[in-house]
Amino acid sequence: MNIGGKEILDVMGDSSYKPMTFDELCHYFKISQKERKLFRRTLKFLYQDRKIIRGAEKRYRLPQKDDFVVGILKKHSKGFGFLIPDDTSIPDVYLSNSEVNNLMNKDRLKVMVGPNNSGKVVEILQRGTKNVVGTLFVRGKTVCVIPQGSESTFGGRECILIPFDKRFVQSHKQVVVCKIKKYQEEHRLAEGEIIKVLGKSGVQEVDFSSMAYKYDLPQEFSKGSLEEAAHLKQWNLKDEVTHRMDLKKLPFMTIDGETAKDFDDAVCVQKMKNGHYKLWVSIADVSFFVRKNSHIDQEAYERGTSVYFPGGVIPMLPEVLSNDLCSLRPEEEKMTFTCEMEFDPEGNRRAYTIYESVIISRHRMTYTDIQAILDKDSEISKKYSSLVSDVLIMNELKERLKEQKQKRGCLDFDLPESELILDVEGAIETIVKRSRLEAHMLIEEFMIAANEAVAEFMFFKKRPFIYRVHEEPSDVTLAEFNELAHNLGYPLPHQKVPHAKIYSELLKTLKGEPQEKLLNTALLRSMKLARYADKNLKHFGLASECYTHFTSPIRRYPDLMVHRLLKAELKQKSKNADTNDVEKEAFLARACEHCSKRERTAEEAEREFVALKKAQFMMDKVGQEFVGYVSGVTEFGVFVELEHYFIEGLVHMSSMQDDFYQFIEEHYMLKGRRTKKEYHLGQKVLVEVKNVNIDKRQIDFIFRE
Repeated sequence: MNIGGKEILDVMGDSSYKPMTFDELCHYFKISQKERKLFRRTLKFLYQDRKIIRGAEKRYRLPQKDDFVVGILKKHSKGFGFLIPDDTSIPDVYLSNSEVNNLMNKDRLKVMVGPNNSGKVVEILQRGTKNVVGTLFVRGKTVCVIPQGSESTFGGRECILIPFDKRFVQSHKQVVVCKIKKYQEEHRLAEGEIIKVLGKSGVQEVDFSSMAYKYDLPQEFSKGSLEEAAHLKQWNLKDEVTHRMDLKKLPFMTIDGETAKDFDDAVCVQKMKNGHYKLWVSIADVSFFVRKNSHIDQEAYERGTSVYFPGGVIPMLPEVLSNDLCSLRPEEEKMTFTCEMEFDPEGNRRAYTIYESVIISRHRMTYTDIQAILDKDSEISKKYSSLVSDVLIMNELKERLKEQKQKRGCLDFDLPESELILDVEGAIETIVKRSRLEAHMLIEEFMIAANEAVAEFMFFKKRPFIYRVHEEPSDVTLAEFNELAHNLGYPLPHQKVPHAKIYSELLKTLKGEPQEKLLNTALLRSMKLARYADKNLKHFGLASECYTHFTSPIRRYPDLMVHRLLKAELKQKSKNADTNDVEKEAFLARACEHCSKRERTAEEAEREFVALKKAQFMMDKVGQEFVGYVSGVTEFGVFVELEHYFIEGLVHMSSMQDDFYQFIEEHYMLKGRRTKKEYHLGQKVLVEVKNVNIDKRQIDFIFRE
């Protein structure tokens, strides 16, 4: 009996149908032994066309709503990819090379999820890549662009064909921006046109622009925004000052890095007669200048955040605002929003009030100078003699706030970042580990305190608001981390409900241990990503019941929205719930999702730029030997962090020819079968730089005796 696809679908679509195995379907349709092969082929075609699925126990059924996941494609250089679901509670879905062969990074897809969380692409909902940054190659009259990070060769699957133009000959092997005109299909390469030749890779301006184009980061402000910014410069603020709390007599100071230009927070601490501390955190009042739906506001919303690269920045706001009108420069009268808090001698917050204010910052201090004062450096202390007592009181309060935060279980990850030291021309002189000073922590604690107070104020008012949330990690990822910690000698007690305090204690125990970096990194990866939400879902990492972002409106759009919502509440414009709240909540939900995505994009761009610069820095060091320490061990090789430079590379297993090495997972080490030689975390080793791949941002080492 020849059974067609329509008959199978009709049977499976009946409400009485229960999923059947292949054998059960053969019995149901009375398929003879000779016909089974043809029947199996019919089922296979239906499966390949995503019309049916084979679920648990290899039973066939029609797809249901839960079988489909929508998300963004993240392709790997090896050709396969992962769908990053819109729903953050759903794990990433693996997509094989064949599934993503004709797709591009950031494509928005509808995927059917099958066994082992692998997926089949059902529909391309939206193409995520319009412009591609890559290297232009010209051979004869054939021109193509190989995207950055691709392993494709000239004419390979991921190449983009470009119509020949003799002008391209002089741009051979240069970085270009290519607009896709036709997307890749099964038997046809993608086609495009060159919209900009950026220049030679390795030049600071070229690398800067390539990142901006690759991640769709706008580099220029619109004419409308610039005209508005110029007009703001002409505002007379005398009347506005009279309507605000006058804090000009308080000794405010800003504390930032040496190269900072946008000072959006100033602090002042005084010790009261009863032993309590009074802390003022005053934040630049960007919302006063940037009115809702103005050109500047619309553009700031689209950007979502400033993006910081070593040696440059793509700002969220025009320079007139970020570096002038809203920047709390010393000895200038500035419009601010202040959170004034009182803490008892143990660091418990006893009172707070929030209001519009006007201040004058008396000192522009750097983290380095504050740290020197805390370290009792005689020269710096003498230079800032009038500030020493204030700084010491600030440090006292910082210690009390830090103790309270640790008591509740805040996760203090110690994952140092790299700092690229540039010369006057923007070239890298060296790469070092960024210092995390007590001065940094001082500002961190004060900002956290202000963010919590503001969030708490709006939460108890039960008004529409934006929260910075960090949800509890999943049971699966925590179980995996707990197993790793146990294998490395750090067993953790079982928890029915995850609490940050156990992990906070672990991080303190790990200080200075060889396993510190690995477990810090693994714990961080087991966590969900912090994001913006219109509901208070708490902050697991900070062990905070209520948190927001209030302190950086110059560089983060959510902070600007927080200011507006807070002002409306303080001015009682939204004293009672009204019909506008429904519309406001809908907008906030969309805005939170948008700003979270823009934040992720900025972080990816910043990370890749640093990785690119590290690879470029190591290019002329191929063949040189360096001392390093084993920072990670996997089944495919050993990661080594150099002692002199804060750079990590991989010694691939294939290069370890002196023995056959086995990965002993429970101890995170490699052990030679014959020689018994071991490579384990924290071990001091000698390596040679074997290869550097600029496009893939990879550095390969080999071991030397």
